Amino acid sequence: MISKNSDLIKTLVLEGISLLNAGKFFDAHETLETAWHLEKAPIRVLYQGLIQFSVACYHAERKNWVGAGRVLKRARVNLIPFMHPDSVIDVADVILQIDILDKRINRILKSNVNDQELLVSPHVKING
Repeated sequence: MISKNSDLIKTLVLEGISLLNAGKFFDAHETLETAWHLEKAPIRVLYQGLIQFSVACYHAERKNWVGAGRVLKRARVNLIPFMHPDSVIDVADVILQIDILDKRINRILKSNVNDQELLVSPHVKING
């Protein structure tokens, strides 16, 4: 079933990914969340995973290591079912980025030096 909002949803998702890649994590979250609310098909879980990735990056950028780690785990769970060749985005690469960021955050948490800087620079690749 194709949603009557499918063109709008596609535009919002592409814009959200562009904002995420530009490091505008809050704006990416807001844009992707609008698409998520409009979408009724199962792909909305993919959008939710991207929203959570954006939120985790936002938390990491602000040194909220615990919050970032929690949201990264939820993002990973939501993205894994979409890890197939015909997915809209390169989900396998996003999951790799999530795993790397999660490991970096865990190192910071284990170091007990919570004021460390961490460059957060995700890049979500669009397929096709």
